[in-house]
Amino acid sequence: MNEEAAPARRLTRAAQRKLNELIAQGVPLASAMMQVRAEPGAFEPIAPAETPAPIPRPAWSGDRTDWERAVEKLQILRELDRGYTTFGARTHRYLLRPTATTRQLAAIEKKLGAKLPPGLHAFYLDVGDGGAGPDFGLFAAAELKGRRPATAYPGIEALRALGVRTEAQPPEPTSANLSPSRLTGIVTLLFSGCSLYSGVVCTGDVGRIVHWDDDRIVETDDTLVAWYERWLDDEIAQFRLVERLRDEGATSDALVSAMKRLLPPGMSPAAKSSRARELVDAKLRGLSPEEADEATAGDGEVQR
Repeated sequence: MNEEAAPARRLTRAAQRKLNELIAQGVPLASAMMQVRAEPGAFEPIAPAETPAPIPRPAWSGDRTDWERAVEKLQILRELDRGYTTFGARTHRYLLRPTATTRQLAAIEKKLGAKLPPGLHAFYLDVGDGGAGPDFGLFAAAELKGRRPATAYPGIEALRALGVRTEAQPPEPTSANLSPSRLTGIVTLLFSGCSLYSGVVCTGDVGRIVHWDDDRIVETDDTLVAWYERWLDDEIAQFRLVERLRDEGATSDALVSAMKRLLPPGMSPAAKSSRARELVDAKLRGLSPEEADEATAGDGEVQR
């Protein structure tokens, strides 16, 4: 028969003070501990730590179409990164293609068999027909690829249930180990390299951003506008930090130490140090007019 484990205990504050007094008087630790332990009420139980209840995900609140702040921030980042050092910037160069027309978008929606989400439709109509964006930038409207866009996106819980038939699912409730061939209700709008893509839901939770690679799907609570703005905010914050510290004469180590605080907390110390140094070097190059000129020399004409 299994015996129940004894509850965890610790010295009370009074017993701890008594122990410290005995040690200060020269009583050996083992003897002092024996004296304290023999006194009634020397211990108190340790209450088990309460596991915080998981924060419920908010219900999908819908798409956004307010691109004004994002356009302003894009101009700020374009002026900061004169060497195109952010990932993918040498491809899109922070440029946007001329906007699409309502007729062009209607033809694309007819071909896809589904309406574009309002935020993406507004981007093409009012901001640009693809171009500058996270990683290698947003596809032009004519380059959008549908993943059965007319069939509603089922949500990550349903996708995890499909995946569990063949393999264990990741602990993150927003991820599913599943081939992206099972995705529906989505148009692919961005390629990040290494088989990683991003898309937006056009049927179902309209406007929700979803990422995937060859064998994993990740659902976010982002709209396209929110995701786009966070990319800009993160990059601008890194450039401005390096710019300020550089102008103050900070050392390279100080720059790296400051950059670490902007990186995700889940990284290992070694990985964080390495990544911070890479980012500092890149931001310094991007801020340097001389190095920017060298980086762009001989690149040829950029298509607009």
